[in-house]
Amino acid sequence: MFGPHLRNWWSTPVDYAAQVHYFTQREISTPIQLLIGLGTGFNGVLSLTVLLPTARTPAVARHFCEPAP
Repeated sequence: MFGPHLRNWWSTPVDYAAQVHYFTQREISTPIQLLIGLGTGFNGVLSLTVLLPTARTPAVARHFCEPAP
C-alpha cells in the first residue's frame, strides 16, 4: 500500500541548496544546526551508556590487560 509512495519519495532527488536557502532566509538554520548537534551528542552519550558497562567483563579485561606470551 505505502511501498510505491515510499519508494518514490526515497528516490526523489533533493535540492539541498534550496533547503539551506529556505532555512537561512527564515533565520532557522542555527536552531536546526543546534538540534542536529544535540541529537548527535545524545546519540554518543546513549551509546556509551549502553556499551560501557559491557566493556569491562572479565574476558575482555583478561584479553586486553594481560601481557602477550
